[in-house]
Amino acid sequence: MKTASAVMFDLDDTLFDYTHSRHSAFMALKNKYPELSGTTLGELDRLWTLYWRQLVPSETISHHSGILYMRRERIRLILSGFGVPLAGKDLDYAVKTYTDSYEESMRPVPGCLEVLNELRSKNIPIGVITNNPRDGQEQKLRGCGIDGYVSVLVASGDLGYSKPDPRIFQYTVNKMGVSLKNSIMVGDTLEADILGAMRSGMKSIWLNRFGKSIPEGYEDVKEINSYFPIHRFMDYLNI
Repeated sequence: MKTASAVMFDLDDTLFDYTHSRHSAFMALKNKYPELSGTTLGELDRLWTLYWRQLVPSETISHHSGILYMRRERIRLILSGFGVPLAGKDLDYAVKTYTDSYEESMRPVPGCLEVLNELRSKNIPIGVITNNPRDGQEQKLRGCGIDGYVSVLVASGDLGYSKPDPRIFQYTVNKMGVSLKNSIMVGDTLEADILGAMRSGMKSIWLNRFGKSIPEGYEDVKEINSYFPIHRFMDYLNI
């Protein structure tokens, strides 16, 4: 067996701790609006996902402005549902409350920096494949202090197609000058990251930090709950 010639990562909740930042932003809203005080982060997560599915367009989002619009609308819908109808400057204030906390709390997923340093020490190139517009994702990489590790950032907004479409994986390895069979994809989302990699002919590692159950058909997937211990993750790079 040999070590993978390149490693591709998803970004949100794989390198960037999106859940931590989102929950920090929810807590900021809960502190500002007493009407939210009795609800849980789990319920806010559920509503956040529900409204995302209602608002997300069928076409690939190409600019961060689309993400910001959906953030604004979801905050409006959530607060309205708890009896806080907002518009204009009042809604602007709520969005700023969320956004300030979200950005100030940006951090890498625990163990991420150690893994990236280990890969760099072994001269293994690092790519990122993300189903979001480039401008917002570059901000996250900078906010986490990991932009300098990434050789190639492939954003669905640039291409017009997204994970799990096999084309985005093929595009990435072509851009990095490596092959699918000698590369590994690491991600937290089974359908987009793991199934997409499998369909393209790439090996994968599922980062399952939140203890999700593995469905039928994924039994052979390499699964980790944390990047620690680092040596175990590195062992999984053998293909």
